[in-house]
Amino acid sequence: MQYHHDFNAVFVVKEFFDEMRKYFAGKEKFIDLTNLLEHYFHNNTGKKFIKKDFIEYAKIKCHSPSLINSFFSYIKRISTMNDIIKD
Repeated sequence: MQYHHDFNAVFVVKEFFDEMRKYFAGKEKFIDLTNLLEHYFHNNTGKKFIKKDFIEYAKIKCHSPSLINSFFSYIKRISTMNDIIKD
C-alpha cells in the first residue's frame, strides 16, 4: 500500500477500508486489525507502507504476528478491491 498525492485518493482509501470491514463482518479480530491498519495508514500518510513496521505496531496492541499475516492473506482474496481500483 502506498500513498500517492491525488485529491481523490482519500475517497478510494475510505472505500478500501469500508470494503474490508464488509468482508470481515463477524470476525472481530480482523475488524480490529482493519481499524488499526486504517489508523496506522492515516498516521503515516506519505510514507511507504512497510509490513514489518505495521506488525510491530499491531503487536503493541496485543495482536500476534501470525494473526496479522493471516489478515494480509485474507486481504489479497478480496475480489471487490479490484473493482474499486478500476472505478
